[in-house]
Amino acid sequence: MNLHCGDVLARISGDEFAVIISKTNDADVRQYIDGLTRKLNYGLENDEEMSLTISFGYGIQRQKEDSLDTILKEAEAYMYNRKYFDSKSTRSKTINIIMETLFAKSEREKKHSERVSAYSEAIAKQMELHEQVIDRIRVAGLFHDIGKIGINESILNKNGKLKKNEWEKMKLHAAKGADILERTADYIDIAHVVLSHHEHYDGGGYPNGLKGEDIPLESRIIAVADSFDAMTNARPYRKAINTEDALAELKNCSGTQFDPRIVELFTQVVTGIPLRGTSESARMRLE
Repeated sequence: MNLHCGDVLARISGDEFAVIISKTNDADVRQYIDGLTRKLNYGLENDEEMSLTISFGYGIQRQKEDSLDTILKEAEAYMYNRKYFDSKSTRSKTINIIMETLFAKSEREKKHSERVSAYSEAIAKQMELHEQVIDRIRVAGLFHDIGKIGINESILNKNGKLKKNEWEKMKLHAAKGADILERTADYIDIAHVVLSHHEHYDGGGYPNGLKGEDIPLESRIIAVADSFDAMTNARPYRKAINTEDALAELKNCSGTQFDPRIVELFTQVVTGIPLRGTSESARMRLE
């Protein structure tokens, strides 16, 4: 997307600028923003001190009665959301360090977190959730096991089933992860998602025994993605099962461990029904 005759670039206050563009859509604007970000940081990708952390937002007049003020508020909300969930933001460095430390402890955890993030994003896209919610789910999926940073490596990488006392320590990772995120202003609004990703639809999960719709939607999505990935990838104490058997197990636990609607949608995603707008990077990871 390029600026055309009649489009307007204006400074609205301080270091804030607005571009008013006609005849465009969400996809084109997002592509334009991504391209502009790449151009601004061209040649600086590996230089954290020099790379820019400019934040962009956009709003679209979707109905005739939408005022310029309404559109500006939408753009501002989008900008702040992206600022908080941009992995290049200086504000996320503390969390990035924690995640890198966890991944150094276990390469398996790194790959697992990346796949869960991709699956979770795909489900959210299939549900046609708002873009800001999709971004939040994608990031929460990546950070869902951040609390494992506090789990001893002998437990995290054990070549066998965990003993009861070891399992109790492992179960603390959800609460520990939420505590880490709650202490970081950037990600405080996904702390409750991480806390609840092991809750069960029938109330039999942990740590709080939440049930049904009381479990955050994002957590219910991550629960399905997390379990599917765990089943389809080998662990030291068990072999992986194939996709068909894993989907059958999800369906078997539908209504007890998992939200039935999310299991159904995830099945559609995995069995090849076109994903609605899933990012190319997520599709590549899913394939």
